[in-house]
Amino acid sequence: MSIGFETVVKYLPGEVLDVRDHYSYLEPAIARLSIEAQEKLRSTAPYQVRRLKDVSAAEIMALAAGLKAVDSIGLNPSEIDALFVAQTGGKQFMPLLGSYLHLNLGLRKNAIVRNVVDDNTSILDASYVAWNFVKSGLCKRVLVIAVAAQIGGQTGFGVDLTDPLAQNYGDGAAAAIVSAQNLKCEFLSYHFESYPVRPRTGGTLIANIGRVRPLANPDLAVKAGVEDKPGAYLVLDDPLFDQVAGRRGLISESLGRALKKAGLGLQDVQLVIAPHIGHLEPGWMLDLQAAGLPQEAYRNLRSRYGNTAAADLLIDVAEFAEESSIAKKSVVALWTPCVGVQLAALILRWPGSPYE
Repeated sequence: MSIGFETVVKYLPGEVLDVRDHYSYLEPAIARLSIEAQEKLRSTAPYQVRRLKDVSAAEIMALAAGLKAVDSIGLNPSEIDALFVAQTGGKQFMPLLGSYLHLNLGLRKNAIVRNVVDDNTSILDASYVAWNFVKSGLCKRVLVIAVAAQIGGQTGFGVDLTDPLAQNYGDGAAAAIVSAQNLKCEFLSYHFESYPVRPRTGGTLIANIGRVRPLANPDLAVKAGVEDKPGAYLVLDDPLFDQVAGRRGLISESLGRALKKAGLGLQDVQLVIAPHIGHLEPGWMLDLQAAGLPQEAYRNLRSRYGNTAAADLLIDVAEFAEESSIAKKSVVALWTPCVGVQLAALILRWPGSPYE
């Protein structure tokens, strides 16, 4: 049985922020960094990001993406058997968005609903579980939704907008339906790895969400549009993550293991889509080129949308599909590491050969 994405769609806020202009208020905080850190920050920041300035941004975008996915193939929400939600940011710190979307999407009361909280790997993990649900016969169609809403802080969890790294992060959502019908692309293999690392000082609440703590630069709170009081902010700078995710050979070696499960090698890959983490991308690209892949095989939309965390990969897949820029019968690798440190890879064939 061939199983894959029946549809993939994106939903992005209408407001486009020019990063250099909008985040100019961060210049005093940037000036406090070392010269090396300043250069790294400025050279890897996206050109623009999207922003939905609403405390319910996560709910709005996730619901819109889910409805768009169902509508794109002429379905009724009641025809969805299960829902998996991957979320970064937003006001619903707990119980996350699964219960909200179950109610507001119009799913059947007995539809299976799960929040998948594995940070950047969440949407690939969710797709893999959905794959197994369909393969087992438990479900015919599974809706997966990924959303990133950076506004949070005191009302939930989000980005500390007084931290210079805030300019890397954007808002957005994407959704896909996993099934064995009318496939846009076919799943070939899935791979997951985990690496032992030292715990952060003070511990964490869940995933990369730190304990309630003060703003990084409280003197910028008014200009950033936030209150000067502690909040549950995302950890934006994690040297342990950089140490593992930036290791030479990590992407080529782990992709090799994922491809081997499908009876393929790196030479069979036409497109690699990785998360929007600018300062690590040059190393990943060099690694893939050293393994024999051409430079154009690595593509993503970081400069256009910034880091949309859990939604990065699906947003890119949806947009490349809309542009018809993925060649027929090409092998596409979705690859992402995340804090913890763990990584996941999902290998696709685009389009699935039985449905051309």
